[in-house]
Amino acid sequence: MTEHTFSVVAPLTKLKSSQEDVLPAVKRPVPLPHELRFLMPTTAGLQPTKTTLTVPGQPVPRPSRVPSIPPPQLPGSDQDISQWNCSQQQRIWMKTELELMGLWPGFIPVRKLMKMVSLWRFPPQPELIDSISDLPSPKYFQLHPFFIWKPENDLMARLRNNDTLPCIEGCAQAQIVSAGVGRPRVIVGITGQYYLFSSRLCCKVCRKRWYADNAVWLEKLPKRFTNLLPAILTYKKAICKSVMDELRRTGNSPTDMAKQIMEMMHLKYERAHLAFLLTCQNVMDGEAGKYDLRTITQFIRQETKPAAFGEYGDSGGWNGISVSAHYLTDCLLHEYQHQEGAITKLLQSTFGQAFRSDHTRKVARKVTFSSGTMSSYAVTG
Repeated sequence: MTEHTFSVVAPLTKLKSSQEDVLPAVKRPVPLPHELRFLMPTTAGLQPTKTTLTVPGQPVPRPSRVPSIPPPQLPGSDQDISQWNCSQQQRIWMKTELELMGLWPGFIPVRKLMKMVSLWRFPPQPELIDSISDLPSPKYFQLHPFFIWKPENDLMARLRNNDTLPCIEGCAQAQIVSAGVGRPRVIVGITGQYYLFSSRLCCKVCRKRWYADNAVWLEKLPKRFTNLLPAILTYKKAICKSVMDELRRTGNSPTDMAKQIMEMMHLKYERAHLAFLLTCQNVMDGEAGKYDLRTITQFIRQETKPAAFGEYGDSGGWNGISVSAHYLTDCLLHEYQHQEGAITKLLQSTFGQAFRSDHTRKVARKVTFSSGTMSSYAVTG
């Protein structure tokens, strides 16, 4: 341990006897005795105390103000869910699911045998939720499923297989880590809408930050990653692969396909609304004694009418989206440009098997003239 000293005041000139009675005696720095060293804190890396002599009448030297540069730190996890572009009940439910899976900061990751988990998260069945004395809430009927997309997480370690994720800037030795919780992104599906929850990434080398659903970064990923994604993503648009498959299969125009999708999405909304009304009716019938035993929950709660379900496009409710033909056309063109090379190579190649066939046909017909004469002829092609 270093020796600890103390600051003293020492005049340079010899003091007179008359001044010695006024001024205090000169204090010399004395090393701390070994028996009292246990009183001093034993902090690692403790710097020795410097002895400063102060002369009366001279200004006290001030330390130089040199700004210290803190070491660079990675951006913290952004846990503000108010910025997510979805309804409030959707935000709370997705946050709860991420916490249960250990994907939220501060929560223990869930350990499952052989990691037999699904990246798809579906809402709970709202008809089975017991609201005790309250009437069923419409918020449980307005939830949409979402898909978890976190390539950097240990949840997808088997898919990485000791491979390093690429940097969006093309760093040679990229080190990709999580830089935030992420955000949800709405996807247009053939049977309805769902969300793609993508994490926020950061490269330790270039310190560039981006979201995992960035189209430029997805182009750099191996095929096994993008094959797992259920949607086709561009800079501004996102559409489910099932919609593109339906367009190719049926050969419908984007206008007809947009009408079909909107019909299915509104039908799903109407069915959810009907399920909410039927659930409320079930509770009221039990309170009225239609099931041989009358319940008393109507005397406990204050409200007597179910809450309003809301319209299709309410941002705080169902939060339905609209799909236009122009939207589908842009997505279809983007997919064609992405697969143009493979399509051209396929059209220029020769494959398959030629079968021998005979298209000759014989047709015999009898013609009766007005004179009564009958004639026949044959046609071959």
